[in-house]
Order: sequence, then structure tokens, then C-alpha cells
Amino acid sequence: MACMRTLLALLTRLPVGYASLDEVARCLHLVPLVGLIEALIVSLAFILLLGNPGIAAAVYLVLHLLVTGGLHLDGFADYVDAIASGRRGLEAVRVMKDPRRGSLAAAALAIHSILVYASASTIASARLETILAAMISSYTVACYTMVYLLAFTRPEPYAGMARALQEAAPKSITRAMIVTIACIALAALLDPLATATAVVTGIVTGEFVRRDVEKRVGFSTGDTAGFTYETVRAVALLAAAIAVSAPLGLRPHIGLPP
Repeated sequence: MACMRTLLALLTRLPVGYASLDEVARCLHLVPLVGLIEALIVSLAFILLLGNPGIAAAVYLVLHLLVTGGLHLDGFADYVDAIASGRRGLEAVRVMKDPRRGSLAAAALAIHSILVYASASTIASARLETILAAMISSYTVACYTMVYLLAFTRPEPYAGMARALQEAAPKSITRAMIVTIACIALAALLDPLATATAVVTGIVTGEFVRRDVEKRVGFSTGDTAGFTYETVRAVALLAAAIAVSAPLGLRPHIGLPP
């Protein structure tokens, strides 16, 4: 419980206390459980507004922002700025640390929100079990890929906030994987198709992002972790939405009976 309070204090805006980085590093393997808790909270939008997919998706966006405090979205925008600058290494880090936002970052945030809203609207039209499966798998995989990024990229070459987490990540990654598998198993019991699609797509996206971070910056930072989380979450939700809608929508095109 002490671990979860510390992790929630760092990664969310839930009023659970203060986050000690040393304690967060010790509990890093439980980060996927933060994703599980986030998923259950944001799923309230769909449970309470079942049958109103458009409104449910809009409330979901607000709930996600309230729960995370926009922490990961900030990192997402910062890394997009670095991509737009075309710079590498410490020069890219300087761009990420600049509090000003570039036009591409603003556009990327808008596109991200549109994709997530569209995906959530489609998922909201599905059965409650499918909604929960999509949310649980997307959020837990998004949280796991942050640990994965920290474990398999070089640490910051300076004493930054993420340094303690980067040093703990290689020792935590196996246990984090086990926790993630347990969460995925829960989601798979609810809807195997939505879960498998979100998980596979999320893992592939996380590896793609990791390689880009390694090439562009050379090491991971808090901003790259936030970019990983939000990118994986958005892509996993989109994949789950396609999986939810594809069986009926594709039947006429592949010769199956209606």
C-alpha cells in the first residue's frame, strides 16, 4: 500500500500523499498497477453514460486529464517539439526543457485528442466487458512501456529527476512484466480480442518509440517516458476500437454472410 501511494502520488493527481523518488524507484515494478487503477477510474465515464458514446468519450477525456494532471501529455508535447527541431542529444533535451510550445506540438496534441476521442466513442458503443478490457489493457501496457523505456535505454548523463528510476528499471523490468501479464489476463477474461489487439499494438509501438528515443536523444528522460505513455495509450485504444468494430464492418467485404 505504501508503494502504491507513492507511485500514485508521482504519476497521478490523486490526493494520496507525497512521492519520494527513492521509494518510487524501489516500487517501480508496480507501475502497471497504476495503469490498472487509472483504467478503472476513467471507465466510470463509460459505465455512468452507457448508451451515450459521444458524451461518454468526452467525459473520458476530462477524467483522464484530471487523473493524470496532464503530466504525460506535457512530456508528449515536449518530445514532439524535439522531433520538430531535428536536433539530437543534449540539444534535443534543451528543446524539450523549453517551456514554450511549437506549432507542431500544438497540432500533435490536437490530433492525439481527436484520435483518442474517436477511439473512445467507438469503444463506448461496445459491451461493458469490452470497454473494461480495452481500458485495462491500454493503460497497463502504456505504464509498462514507460518502465521498458527506462530499462532499455541509457540513463540521463546528468543528475535529472529520472536518474534514480533509470537505475532501478533494469532490476524491475521482469517483475513489472509479471504484473502487466496479470493485468492483461484480467482484461483477456473480459474480451480476448480487444485485449490482444491493444496489447500487441501497444508493445510494438513502445519498442518503436524506444528506438526513436535512443537514436534521437541517446538516453531516456521524464519527457520521453511521458511521450511513450501517451503514444502507446492512444495507439492501443485505436487498435482496440478497430478490433471492436471490424468484425461486423468487414463481413460484407470478405464474403462472409451478414
